[in-house]
Amino acid sequence: MIRNIGVFINENLYTGGGAKYEQTIIQYLEKINSNKFHFIYFSLNPKIINVYKSIGINVILIKENIIRKCIRFISRSFLIYSMMKKIKLISNHIEKILLSFSIDLIYFISPNKISLDIHSINYIFTLWDLCHRDYPEFPEVYKNREYDLRENLYTHSLKKAISIITESEYNSKKIVEYYGIDKRRIKVIDFISIPELYEVKDSNNSNLNIKSKYQIANDYIFYPAQFWAHKNHIYILKAIAILKEKYSVILNALFSGGDMGNYEYVKESAIKLGVSSQVFFLGYVTPGELYHLYKQCLALVMPTYLGPTNIPPLEAMSIGIPVCYSSSLCENINYSDSFYTIDLRYTDSLVNALISIINNNELKENKINLGLSYIESSKNDFKNKLLEIFEEFFLIRELWK
Repeated sequence: MIRNIGVFINENLYTGGGAKYEQTIIQYLEKINSNKFHFIYFSLNPKIINVYKSIGINVILIKENIIRKCIRFISRSFLIYSMMKKIKLISNHIEKILLSFSIDLIYFISPNKISLDIHSINYIFTLWDLCHRDYPEFPEVYKNREYDLRENLYTHSLKKAISIITESEYNSKKIVEYYGIDKRRIKVIDFISIPELYEVKDSNNSNLNIKSKYQIANDYIFYPAQFWAHKNHIYILKAIAILKEKYSVILNALFSGGDMGNYEYVKESAIKLGVSSQVFFLGYVTPGELYHLYKQCLALVMPTYLGPTNIPPLEAMSIGIPVCYSSSLCENINYSDSFYTIDLRYTDSLVNALISIINNNELKENKINLGLSYIESSKNDFKNKLLEIFEEFFLIRELWK
């Protein structure tokens, strides 16, 4: 008997780490040749449908008018839900559609508020991090009640999940501590390597030379990240300023990603530090160009505060590029030997790492090889552990009609 698993897609493709995470998961689900499970993709976001269609993935759009949305929101209150159920006014439009496709299990491949509205179908919840607890001082956490929204989501949705997928033992321990979840429900699975970045076929970019395109005379470091405060672009600007002033080393910094409120501040800081001519703001780039940005850079530098896992280091590792990554995050991942760890309290930490990458080829090659070995060993790990979750659930699911 083939079981139907509904997969919810939340993010627009190629618009940030969350979207790339979702795309990677979907690509791996598509590779699962199983006579047991059939994956059906859903989204409430109409912008997603055509974008995924262009890469051969059929996503079903769930349309919601304002009345249905209001009913869904107010029925999150158990008291109101109970009252509406008694007078037969309750109508969960999303669940009705899912049940019409005979969905046996929902897999939320990213943290999704729709989980708050699921009452009749079991689900798997994905939790990337608990950084709102780690760093509540960042504006992206304390503004617009983001902290409260995350707490509400995790407090209610985690308890109902049949499994919670997270990427580190650090997260697992925090989920137990903060939300009182049974540790047996938490599945720690190292995130898989990349969304087939090395297989990108783009005729417009097949021979792309990054230095020529952007008229760059020097080697460059690359940082693909949205312009949030926690992404810490300023740390990179300070480092390349020190390299120029103290060591007469001119490095360019290429930043790709959209403005989430901190873009202008980063630009102003580059001017104040005297490195504006060394910094290039690329905005969003195509997957084809992204591959070449990685492949031709001196190193990926990711001095983010939030993690412990992030996608760009894994992408860079898989292509054989040196990675400079926050030391505080490296403490909680099992492949940190592949990285040049950088202490975010001291800019010289990044300066020294970059000098080492330039001058110590033996150490650089050793770290690159460690990274490639990890990527190779992790290829089947995610798929196997995910299948194990499905199989454990459906063994129990066979006990009722």
